[in-house]
Amino acid sequence: MSAMLRIRAEGAEEVWENIPRNSKILIISAGVGLIAVAGITRYIRWKYFEHRKSSANGDVIKSYCSKCRKHSHQEPLGEARTPEALGAMGLESLEQAMHCWEDALDLMRSASEKSSLMSRSDIDVETAILNMLRNGQQLRESGKAIFASEESSATAEDGKDGEEGVRKRLGTDTDSFVSAEGAADVAQVAEVDQFPPPYAEHWPLYMTAVSILESKGIPCRAYRLQEFGCTSESDYLVRMHCVRLAFQQLVNQEDIRQWFINAGSQLLAALLIRAGRDPKDAVQAYDDLMLYVLEPLNAADIEKELKSKGIVCVTLYDVFIDYVLMDAFEDLSNPPTTVVAVIQNRWLTDGFKETALATAVWSLIKAKKTFLQQSNGFFAHYYCLAEHLVPVFAWGFLGTNQDLNALCNFFKNEIEGLVRDMFDDQCTRYTTIEDMSTDIFNNIHARYDKVCQRLFL
Repeated sequence: MSAMLRIRAEGAEEVWENIPRNSKILIISAGVGLIAVAGITRYIRWKYFEHRKSSANGDVIKSYCSKCRKHSHQEPLGEARTPEALGAMGLESLEQAMHCWEDALDLMRSASEKSSLMSRSDIDVETAILNMLRNGQQLRESGKAIFASEESSATAEDGKDGEEGVRKRLGTDTDSFVSAEGAADVAQVAEVDQFPPPYAEHWPLYMTAVSILESKGIPCRAYRLQEFGCTSESDYLVRMHCVRLAFQQLVNQEDIRQWFINAGSQLLAALLIRAGRDPKDAVQAYDDLMLYVLEPLNAADIEKELKSKGIVCVTLYDVFIDYVLMDAFEDLSNPPTTVVAVIQNRWLTDGFKETALATAVWSLIKAKKTFLQQSNGFFAHYYCLAEHLVPVFAWGFLGTNQDLNALCNFFKNEIEGLVRDMFDDQCTRYTTIEDMSTDIFNNIHARYDKVCQRLFL
């Protein structure tokens, strides 16, 4: 037997030595490519359930039970046993239970990958776990809505530290490649030096927002102080409230609302054409999304879906700018190391890298779709559009196409500059809603013209 093995090994070595050098490189590259694709696929499966530091768009959160924090149902010393605190601890326990269910589901799926067939009992158990996760997710979001509401209505006498503790417990951190789920936080005014600033006395809209912040708080999904040049959390919340009012004023005007829709469609098509893609399917997905959003009968379902993702106010700013664009830019500026390794692999062709990246994105979006509560709701339409756009942007920001990379970064810089101008009192008047909405729309129009000139060069 050992003699036969030696003969076969010697034969294999002889065959390998007779293969031309170019063929050897091709074989090695193909092997590395297959390993890379397998690595990306495995990473996406894990990444979809991983916790994130910033806000985002995931649907089910994952962490290994052996690494879960051990929570005690005993109150920390000095913290009152309030209904809000007990409710928050109950939500934490539910969170830990869901983590364990997700681990069980992962183990079952890993086992099924090693076997070509699953038994009927395994299928039933997997279906039952998925149902438990969906029900647990609904229960978790309902609990957040209840106790966040209780917290926001609590008086200042309850103590700032106690409220902060509840807010921290209610917060969920998640991570995803394109985007995942952020926790709503109703913030109370903080004692910050020079807030409101003395010069703000001449801004009636700003001062009205300050009064709202002091009296009942302003809901917020994610703080972006540094990105938008705000001096404090209170300053950010007040300015954001004013921006929300301005966008509500704009979208309530039929002609301006239609302009926004047409501008989005034109930018989408132009970006895809410049990237060498056929925009037909993407434009159709965009039109379907707009039709769904504009249907008054869908308003309640849309609001429910958005709030389940931590979007506390259904405005153009909160949904499109903050949740979709800003979160996506954050994710793309910090890509997974596995994706970076594939992109930087000089043995792989650009076409293979682009295909591998697109496959990873599609796998993530498909995974998100499986956990949607409404199969034909807002996020179902949104993910259909994302399937066409996200791979292009991912390749533009992370890939080796220099022209597309420059174009995507130009688009990103214009969007970020536009939002900074909204929060800048030197560019936008915080005097009245009418003044502010006029300044914002004029700035949007100017930025849109600038982007169009670049796209159609």
